[in-house]
Amino acid sequence: MHLEDLLRLAAAHPRVNLNLDMKEYTRIREIPGLIHRCGMISRVLLTGITPDAVPKVRGNADGIPYLLNVHPTLRERFTVAGAAALAHKIQACGAQGLNVHHRLITRRLARALAAEGLYLWVWTVDGARRMRRMIRLPVDNITTCRADLLFALRKGRVQ
Repeated sequence: MHLEDLLRLAAAHPRVNLNLDMKEYTRIREIPGLIHRCGMISRVLLTGITPDAVPKVRGNADGIPYLLNVHPTLRERFTVAGAAALAHKIQACGAQGLNVHHRLITRRLARALAAEGLYLWVWTVDGARRMRRMIRLPVDNITTCRADLLFALRKGRVQ
């Protein structure tokens, strides 16, 4: 499916938002216009944005919110100063939050991001035990291949 087809399909469903996980940036200049034409500007978020890609996104996709993808260091994950420094790095990059593998998130880092008003999205959480942990942290978004299990956990149908 082409991106334009996906955007038009989603546009017909007002409750649908899209996470566009960027893997490459060769056509980044075309994306904002396409998103605007399809009426999806308020319903799209870019993820997969690494620190080295921030200038490309800022220069070509201005106005489209994005999350920074980084691998937090031990200091950033386990110390107050490190977590605060990562939160400030995310803000300095113009990102609205962090998109990170679930095994790299700690309660300390989650709290530091929340204190700065930053989003925390985790990927890819497919087991019930790990889903429960992410729900308790809490995180803003859980990417999973097991949406059925996640929904059942959130509704209290799985112990």
